[in-house]
Amino acid sequence: MNRIKIFLLYIHFLILLNSGFAQELEKLNNEAMKLNMEGKYDKALIVAKKTLESAEKKFGSEDLSLISYLNNLASLYETQELFNEAELLYKRSLELAEKKLGTNNPDIAPNIKNLALFYYSKKLYNQAESLFLRYLDLNEKSFGPEHPEVATSLTNLGLIYLAQGLYTKAEPLFQRSISIRKKTLGPDHVSLVTSLKGLAVLYKATNRLKEEENCIEYAVNILKNHE
Repeated sequence: MNRIKIFLLYIHFLILLNSGFAQELEKLNNEAMKLNMEGKYDKALIVAKKTLESAEKKFGSEDLSLISYLNNLASLYETQELFNEAELLYKRSLELAEKKLGTNNPDIAPNIKNLALFYYSKKLYNQAESLFLRYLDLNEKSFGPEHPEVATSLTNLGLIYLAQGLYTKAEPLFQRSISIRKKTLGPDHVSLVTSLKGLAVLYKATNRLKEEENCIEYAVNILKNHE
């Protein structure tokens, strides 16, 4: 057998080896998520940590495959209110994505969103706002101004302003989000509900009760149609 054939067989062996290892990691990852859904949080953490550690040992600490394991472990930490640990992993995941893919690559958008949602849930609105503005800008550049992902970005940003009582900033964002979703997904799509609820809260806070009633009625009808 010549050297070329031996080399090709070796490469094939490595591919099979890595493929089998990746399948094992995915199996562990799924097990961690299953344990979490069953409320077995301590066991879920143990398995998720093992998954990440195994991936790091095999592929190194800066391999793109780590991103999903970092996010999953961060989510488990957040579920158990281990917020410092969760924040560090969400940030590490985003930094890794930026380093490997570039700061303007649309594939890093989910990592931006994860960290932004984390900050929003902790009422760290300044940090959340800057990330959601970046998320919105990235989605507009990637998909155009009338894409459902842009609508999601607008709604999230609107919720941040709403939570701070910045109603004049929040209102046009909710309205634009609703307009995009109606145009791209249809007037009865369930994704409209979050924006409608946000707008209803805003109308109530600004004593526009008729508009509030209309938003609530619209949202309720959508939900009824999807029962």
